[in-house]
Amino acid sequence: KIMPASHHHHHRLMLASSTRTSARRFSSLRNKNPFIINKFRGINSSFIPKIACLQQRTMQDAFFFSARMQAKRNVHTVALNEENVQSELLSAAKPVVLKFEASWCGPCQQLSPILTKSLETYADDKVVLATLDVDTPMGQELAGRFQVKTIPVVFVLYQGQVISHFGGVLAQPDMDKWTEELVAMIDGDATGDQDAQVSEQGTEKEGDKPWLPADAIKDGQIKLKQGKYEDAMRAFGKVVSDPTADGYHPNALAGMARASLKLGKMDDAKNCVESIPNAAYETSNEVRAVAALVKLVESATSIKESKEDLQKRVEQDKNDLKAYYDLAQLFAAEENYDEAVNKAVHIIKKDKSWEKGAAKEFILSIIKALGDDSPVSTKARTKLANAMF
Repeated sequence: KIMPASHHHHHRLMLASSTRTSARRFSSLRNKNPFIINKFRGINSSFIPKIACLQQRTMQDAFFFSARMQAKRNVHTVALNEENVQSELLSAAKPVVLKFEASWCGPCQQLSPILTKSLETYADDKVVLATLDVDTPMGQELAGRFQVKTIPVVFVLYQGQVISHFGGVLAQPDMDKWTEELVAMIDGDATGDQDAQVSEQGTEKEGDKPWLPADAIKDGQIKLKQGKYEDAMRAFGKVVSDPTADGYHPNALAGMARASLKLGKMDDAKNCVESIPNAAYETSNEVRAVAALVKLVESATSIKESKEDLQKRVEQDKNDLKAYYDLAQLFAAEENYDEAVNKAVHIIKKDKSWEKGAAKEFILSIIKALGDDSPVSTKARTKLANAMF
């Protein structure tokens, strides 16, 4: 039975509220009835809160919720060119999700199915997905207007303004969260009066807001930048300890590895990296960067001399390539990749075959860790090419 549009909107609001609290509901159910764990053993843990949520609903709610989660929608997608850019982008009636990409860009190909899945699941027919090849003349022109430095990058245009954007490849849970926030932003004008009513009635207090894994990861990253490494460990650890947030575990483990390195806990950092699923290395630049950083820091721990002493050695002898290499490793361990690359480039210019090309491999490991679209990687690749040829 197809519900009227008014009912559809009403239940969609219920869905948004329910999914936020599903993890807490499942925790309560689990404590009361351990059989839930055994009954659903083997099912991807990300579905558990949905199952628990269904147990709290009427049959009508459960039917709608199931249909909402399983329905396959086809978001309208268009490849921009000189003939359709005016109608599909500049004069579009709906918000346009504009993705800058290129055929040779690996991360662009990784992002495509993730972005499309989120838009199909959450955005319905509210947006248009437009792709633009930066290798075309028009693509280069628009990339210049949008000040695009790296790809993939996504902008959302609505009523002549950019209302949202992000760069790089997001994990599916993060992509879903971004899409839900975008839809809420688009629907804001239509539901503004309802939101104001809810606010006036005080039905949702600040302290009642549900815990979200993405918010915890963002908090952990802020704590890292502030040098509050123990606090960062707690924020990331909260995500890792929640089995219903398994989609966020790779980034949380990467954050824990960074914090562990800052705290001087090399073994803990290695354990975190080893706990990250192999599939995450294919989609997350952060995971690859942290894994490489852990290796670099581990290599640097075998260097006995201080950075200051090594600096004196290279100042006194430009042919002391071992000192240059040790310095490069120490700089990389501090994530000062520009200086690390400079030291390795010096070695290549002096002797390309030194230690079987160790300096070249060192630079390539940094590029691989940071990803092809990193500005540091771009500069490193240029410096390497100039030194080799």
